[in-house]
Amino acid sequence: MENTFESILAARVAAENTTPTPLQAAPRPPAFPVDVLPTWWHQFAKSTAEATQTPVDMVASVTLGVLSACVAGKTVIEPSAGWIEPTNLYTVAAMSPGNRKSSVFSSCIKPLRDFEIEKITEARPHVSEMAARKKLRADKAESLRKRVINGKATEQAYLDASREAEEIVVPTLPRILADDATPEALQTLAYENGGKIVIASAEGGIFDIFAGRYSGAPNMEILLKGHAGDPMSIDRKGREPEVIPSVLLGFILTVQPAVLREIGKQPVEKSRGELERFLYSIPESYVGYRKINPEPIPATVSAAYYERVQSLAKALYDLQEPSVMRFSPQGQEAFRAWQEDVETMLRPDGKLGNPRLIGWGSKLAGTTARIAGILHLASGNPPSEPISADIAYSAVTISHYFSEHAIAAFHLMSFTNPHAKALALIKVIRKLGTDVFTERELLTASSRSVFSTSEDIKAALAILVENDWAFIIEPEQREGAGRPPSARYFAHHSVFESENPAAQSAQSAESNIADTADIAEPLSNEFQESA
Repeated sequence: MENTFESILAARVAAENTTPTPLQAAPRPPAFPVDVLPTWWHQFAKSTAEATQTPVDMVASVTLGVLSACVAGKTVIEPSAGWIEPTNLYTVAAMSPGNRKSSVFSSCIKPLRDFEIEKITEARPHVSEMAARKKLRADKAESLRKRVINGKATEQAYLDASREAEEIVVPTLPRILADDATPEALQTLAYENGGKIVIASAEGGIFDIFAGRYSGAPNMEILLKGHAGDPMSIDRKGREPEVIPSVLLGFILTVQPAVLREIGKQPVEKSRGELERFLYSIPESYVGYRKINPEPIPATVSAAYYERVQSLAKALYDLQEPSVMRFSPQGQEAFRAWQEDVETMLRPDGKLGNPRLIGWGSKLAGTTARIAGILHLASGNPPSEPISADIAYSAVTISHYFSEHAIAAFHLMSFTNPHAKALALIKVIRKLGTDVFTERELLTASSRSVFSTSEDIKAALAILVENDWAFIIEPEQREGAGRPPSARYFAHHSVFESENPAAQSAQSAESNIADTADIAEPLSNEFQESA
């Protein structure tokens, strides 16, 4: 007994004289700054979040994508002489199951979906007429072909009729939105719609492709070119190439966090920069803390949002050449100051200097300009009016938000298996409520979906011991035969302090692991340092 007491005392003394090394705790990014949005947009975002009991971040992310879809291809912004940015965006919010993604999507997308239906309805008679004309010409050509064979018509008559049939182009019904599509299908959709198409999906299937859930090697070139509005040529076997002078894509997506973690398992070299083009939102789930009878969205708020979105889409839809937006002198000054801040963030010791973040961060200034243009138009200003300093500052505030959430997203896409389980084990120790414990006690108290075997416990404990979160209690010496006593451990007092970052992250870490058995290998640089 004396040896046991001395061993525990030695472990306690070691704990009291040691500060644990921080584990790779998940970043806790801020909430979306809805106050900087125009009043009608701000009110809709907050009311929808309240009515659905979901984070305002998800509503803001989806509606930002909706507004971008209204103006992209019809406007561009010139932040400085010769630098042109389109106004399309790739937005994605990561929310776990049960967070009413479909309900939020339906409310936010409805005005744009209804506008698309309206344009399809308008175009259908003309499309039907042109299809009928083409068929009539094709039937005439076929009749002449048979007559040529029988010697009753000239070959030239047949060739002229065939050319007339080919010259009639049957337009496709206009599309603004697509629910989901593979990169190959996106090429066709973009070609048929003047180079522009927006993928709006509450399931975010394109991210399943990023995560390697489909066999083969899909061609992601259209995602790269579609972000910048670059030209693209699509080769079709047995057909002439389909040339798109400017392909412009938009993405309005929600995905499950587990999909982002799956992406982290893919080799870094497989990515060509697709992930660096998305604006990520990683809000905390409200599940378990939601109101049972929340306030519905006020009819006036919903109507204002619907009218504003439709008005913006209608006002710009028929433009053949994009209108160019520019900053006012004061807006230009605010934007230039932000460019300098971004450049500092990209340094090796900066917030966005991590190798996995630097590609995303390099696009942040251009993204800010795009957001400024969208805010400018959403505020009721014409494209010809210079963008004010106030709107520039609002765009910077939103970009700050997205930079913090990009850190969280790329952390999620690279969360290390050992550290994740070590953080989860901290929660198990707190659940036990004692600072002295054995491996068997931890295994009994833990979830089998996280720690299925004693080896899992041993591996996580080794991380805690290595980083001074737990200390081995030297076993008492026994004489004679018999099984050696079970190893015991002493927990550092920080484990039980709620304000401790690792302890705060333990619950989310355990939840993260439960969604997927394997987690990505660690990055060469810890995200904790970047954050």
